[in-house]
Amino acid sequence: MAEDTTQKTGKQAWKKINALKLRLTPENYHVWYAYYEGKSPDIAHAIDMLEKRDGGFTDKDIQNVYNRYIDDRRKDNAVQKAGSQVYDTVIDLSTKIDNVNNANLERGERLSLVSETISGRDTTGELKEILNVVVDDTKEILRDNQLLAKELNRSKQAMATLQQDLENIKKEAATDSLTGLLNRKAFDDLLSETAKQANESKVPFSLLMVDIDHFKNFNDTYGHQVGDQVLRLVASTLKSSVKGGDIVARYGGEEFGLILPKTSKENALKVAEQLRTNVSSKDIVNRSTGKVLGQIKMSAGVAEYKQNESLDDVLNRADKALYSAKNKGRDQVVVASDNLK
Repeated sequence: MAEDTTQKTGKQAWKKINALKLRLTPENYHVWYAYYEGKSPDIAHAIDMLEKRDGGFTDKDIQNVYNRYIDDRRKDNAVQKAGSQVYDTVIDLSTKIDNVNNANLERGERLSLVSETISGRDTTGELKEILNVVVDDTKEILRDNQLLAKELNRSKQAMATLQQDLENIKKEAATDSLTGLLNRKAFDDLLSETAKQANESKVPFSLLMVDIDHFKNFNDTYGHQVGDQVLRLVASTLKSSVKGGDIVARYGGEEFGLILPKTSKENALKVAEQLRTNVSSKDIVNRSTGKVLGQIKMSAGVAEYKQNESLDDVLNRADKALYSAKNKGRDQVVVASDNLK
């Protein structure tokens, strides 16, 4: 019997993990299975980008891909679940309010009828009997209103808690846990929104793709903790070096993406050069000994968005400019030509 697609894909993933001498973890297997399955362009792009750089793959690289493209989807599901809980709470509260309103409407009709009845009655006994009905209905209205007030207060507290949970989940879903920057998904969403605004206003923006030079050497020489320290330092430097409207995100591994709204490629080049200078001025220091382990260098590619250009095209031009900077010796910035695809 022919081997089914699931088995074939699983064997490809297993073979690749062994060939790269990676650890056989659920995360590694999940990423490579998704890559060979071919249903996730984002994962395929991330793996292809890692293959282009020097040094091959590490467990940390694959973990980053997993966190960004697989775990983030689970966070999206959490957002949807929290939103569903808010919706259910609103529907439940709305139903209770409708029930009380309907009951009060019926009682109001009875009270109107009582008013008409009173006008035609003369005896004290009959009036007493009618007033007892009025008093009983009024007591029920007061009781239901008190219960509704308590329910409204309870629902208000529940909604406040759900709203805070939803905000926390949304923030977590858009944030890279290591650097605190926006993650790839948030970057893609903001890139799309920025392109839309640029097309409407006819004012261009620029895209920067930044990659840490020889990052694998930090990991291999000093361990992943130092590598993480490098990533956090570069992230904070990039974030503190741009203006408020600019967007900085961790794009994948040791690569960062920056969106500079309303910025020409000439001005974006100046920004990129300043970023490169700021990053290279930072020393990596062993926190326990105080020993300087080295300086950080980075390469960058700049592309200016063209009117109604596809996002894939502008990303591709910025990527090619970045790898041109790498091929020219690193620690430099290259601006993409307008016709580079």
